[in-house]
Amino acid sequence: MDDYITKPFEEEELLYRIRAVLNRLIHPLRNSDGETSVKRIGKFTFDPQNLLLSISNESQRITLKESRILNKLAMSLNNVVTREEIMIEVWGENDYYTGRSLDVFISKLRSYLKKDTSVQIITIPTLGYRLEVRS
Repeated sequence: MDDYITKPFEEEELLYRIRAVLNRLIHPLRNSDGETSVKRIGKFTFDPQNLLLSISNESQRITLKESRILNKLAMSLNNVVTREEIMIEVWGENDYYTGRSLDVFISKLRSYLKKDTSVQIITIPTLGYRLEVRS
């Protein structure tokens, strides 16, 4: 949940939580026409609404959290997304255990994406991740 924050809190955490709520309102998984916002990521087709990651004739059903993380990275394709941004948007909190969970989800996403060698999730030490698609 993003609607509750315990005292004392940092201004930065409050801003991340506000951004997370606004992002969900401004960037829902469906576009304004009510159509699913399917994205191309290299050779993959990513359908966040139906939790599907497809390449060629193969489709991989992914979890809601995996979908939200991949969607966040795909919205900032080839740009760095901080760990804090992802954790606040997906889990609503930024703590040690959430960070470890994020590491596991990133690892799973990397295993799905290895079918296309031009797509990679790059770790930016002490900062975050970048979903990179090379031509």
